[in-house]
Amino acid sequence: MFLFNFLNDTWNINNVSKAHIFGVNAVSWINLNTEKNTYNSRFVSGGNDYLIKQWEVTSEGKIELVSSLEKVHSSPIKSIDVYLSDEISNTRSNIIATVDVDDEVFLWTPESSSDSFDITFKPEAFKFFNEHKANNITHLTWSKCGTYLSISTLDSTYLYKNYDKEWVIFSSVNQEGQIVNHYEEN
Repeated sequence: MFLFNFLNDTWNINNVSKAHIFGVNAVSWINLNTEKNTYNSRFVSGGNDYLIKQWEVTSEGKIELVSSLEKVHSSPIKSIDVYLSDEISNTRSNIIATVDVDDEVFLWTPESSSDSFDITFKPEAFKFFNEHKANNITHLTWSKCGTYLSISTLDSTYLYKNYDKEWVIFSSVNQEGQIVNHYEEN
């Protein structure tokens, strides 16, 4: 894994050998907007070893492994996206969405509700409503407001919304490129 950063008017390339066995497939940045953090950055990566890892980029530009998250995926990771939420105990918390080659989706929430620089995450399987599970997933992305999770497949893109702890297809794009609404709010 390589990280390119611009530090002191110079581009630096950092190589993390053996970040993941057989390669890195996905990376997403974690927002660390805390008083304790003045420069350091964090990101998560997913690879062919089925693992999600949390990394820190220090003020000197070095990449250090913070932790390997619990191994819950049973195939290589395809996509990762991090959303910064204000909803957990009125603090800023990162929520991670991951998907693997078998189209298993997991949401990762912080184990503590503090705005701490030390973040540990717990996984929860994504609960699709009825037959709303997407197949052949290629990518997933949180909406800017965090209300929707966009899941792209080989055939379409779906917007999922959480209702009563299950994710429902809110809308999708059909074969003609038109948006189709699937769910009406009462």
